[in-house]
Amino acid sequence: MTDEYHFFSWGEGEGRLKSVSMSNRGPNSTVKIELEVTNPFRLGRLIEQLTEIQRAQDRPKAGQQKKDEARK
Repeated sequence: MTDEYHFFSWGEGEGRLKSVSMSNRGPNSTVKIELEVTNPFRLGRLIEQLTEIQRAQDRPKAGQQKKDEARK
């Protein structure tokens, strides 16, 4: 199953992409995105959505949780 996140929805002048950079370390790549947001509502919503993504990634998958409980 693939996780999809869609959260950029700005009106004109509410925000902009300031910079993008990328680095490689072994098999993984890191992409850093810097955003400049002028609308406080959009900033708050962006932070909420990024927090939701982080929580979803930190949550153990259902199958993994059962395996972890079985090991105890």
